[in-house]
Amino acid sequence: MPRLLIDTGPLVAWLDRRDQDHARVSAFLAGFHGRLSTTWPVLTEVCHLIPNHIVPRFLRWAAVTVELHELPAAAIADIAARIEKYRDLPMDLADASLVWLGERIGVTDILTLDERDFGVYRLAGNAFAACWRPFRQAGRNNSGPAVTHSSSLPYREASMESEAIDDDISARMQPDPCRA
Repeated sequence: MPRLLIDTGPLVAWLDRRDQDHARVSAFLAGFHGRLSTTWPVLTEVCHLIPNHIVPRFLRWAAVTVELHELPAAAIADIAARIEKYRDLPMDLADASLVWLGERIGVTDILTLDERDFGVYRLAGNAFAACWRPFRQAGRNNSGPAVTHSSSLPYREASMESEAIDDDISARMQPDPCRA
């Protein structure tokens, strides 16, 4: 089953129908059949950027849908060194944690809206294999996702825009039973 690191931007765009990247991220995630992996700093950023009433449902969805990786205390010095190395960009904690995670689990593909920075970051001397912006891929127009896979179920759409969100977000963010 394919694995893909996921950054803050696509998760926020997926949750907010008003976001300029919402439709493209939603289409990408609907066609992606694999595992999303991320870290606590990414989830923390997402929770900071979305409305408070969405946070509990988002966290319940993430708990059963996303591979959430802990950062051990031993990783802190390595993460700090990365932030120092890329201070000109600058690199934040969430990005540094994803670079650290990519090296640890051997995943070099990332779904991000921050192609500029992730195009510069290196994993043990190598670039990320693919910085997937859901709407941009070399040699393709903007009509479809950059990648498609064929195992497991698609991700469910969620939104913060609807006034009926309290009634329907739980149904939209139901965990994928194949991923529990």
